[in-house]
Amino acid sequence: MEIVTDQQTLERLNRALNIAFASKGITKKRDMAAYIEYESPAFSNIINGKLSLSDKFLRTINEKLGISIRFVKYGEGDMFLRTDGDGHHDTTETQIATLIRVVASQQETIERLTEMINDRL
Repeated sequence: MEIVTDQQTLERLNRALNIAFASKGITKKRDMAAYIEYESPAFSNIINGKLSLSDKFLRTINEKLGISIRFVKYGEGDMFLRTDGDGHHDTTETQIATLIRVVASQQETIERLTEMINDRL
């Protein structure tokens, strides 16, 4: 079944995909498509709203990336599924934002320490 993709649904889809792929270090559209085993042109057309969002695509991103179908379709609930300790999808937007702040802080510390070392040389 195809889902008519309105602008809000498309925005939620792209936000979730960007976060999920960023957490895996994947930034190129063709690599994103390959990761979820989709042809690059089809993937591109779906995320740009040129092709309707299908249940098959939603199931694929749910299974491969842990993106909540309910979140994408209706904007309800968490963006990502939660799993047990061994799961790979225990991620929420808040946790991601926290991790981004931690990484930025660590980068600043590294830069400061590098300057201190260079000053002593």
